[in-house]
Parts: sequence; C-alpha cells; structure tokens
Amino acid sequence: MVHPDERNTDGMTNFEKITRSPETLAELLGSMEVLDGPWDHDFARAFCDNCEADNCDAENCEHMAEQDNPLWWLMQEAKEEQA
Repeated sequence: MVHPDERNTDGMTNFEKITRSPETLAELLGSMEVLDGPWDHDFARAFCDNCEADNCDAENCEHMAEQDNPLWWLMQEAKEEQA
C-alpha cells in the first residue's frame, strides 16, 4: 500500500495535494511558524480549563500528545463559528 504522501501528484492543484489526508494537512499546518493556532485554543479549552494539576506546564502535561498538534485538532468535531 502506498502512503498518501507518496502518491503521484501529477496534475494536482496545491489545494488537492495538501488536503489529500489529515496527516498531510497537519504536517503543513505544523510546519508554519505561528504564535497561536486554533489548535492551541481548542487544546486549552479541552484540557487546561479544567486541569487540577498543581504544576502543569509543557514538560509535566499529561496531554503532551495533543499539545501543539494540528492533527489532533483536525480530528476534533467542528464547532460553529460565533458571530
């Protein structure tokens, strides 16, 4: 089986190439140097807002796999935009 990132891209638009899989899009998003992405806000709402840890920082967080992880964010249910 061919990994989605290794498929032939002849004739694909850039949009088609970066959205062919959640992993491909997450890799692109993760490579961008942003101070605060939407995945950071949703991570904080999901884990930090109700965290009862005394010393929870980047090194001690039990949710390190989800922190600063665009793929985690892409797999979350979409929420309606607030107007």
